[in-house]
Amino acid sequence: MCSIVGSVFLVLCSGCQEQKGLPREALNPGVSPSMELPGPSWKNASVEVISADVIGDSLRVIVGYGGGCGDHRFSLVTSGPAMKSLPPKQPVMLVHESTGDPCRALIRNEQMFDLSRYKLSPHGTTIILLDSLILPFSYD
Repeated sequence: MCSIVGSVFLVLCSGCQEQKGLPREALNPGVSPSMELPGPSWKNASVEVISADVIGDSLRVIVGYGGGCGDHRFSLVTSGPAMKSLPPKQPVMLVHESTGDPCRALIRNEQMFDLSRYKLSPHGTTIILLDSLILPFSYD
């Protein structure tokens, strides 16, 4: 009887033993290990605003930049507080980021940005100031 109890005890104890070389999360099926790979490193890159105009509630910008074989992203951000004038003016800036495109092609394409967050009164006009461009944004 002692040998049976001893054998059961030995089996139970060895079943609870942690496996060497595995992280603790791998032993718990309810917890998934964090295995995220590092993403691309985005850095500011130069961009030329070739032209811009307002279409409805969107700003259309034709941009030029160097690259051709890497990832690029663009965003429109405020570059200062709204100016209290009639009509109000909102300075904005185009931000271009890249993951380090080594190519040298001259790229020219269109970017569209939603302007609805720049409605500075219930209805009327807001002047969008992008670089040296003065763009009236009219809305109801």
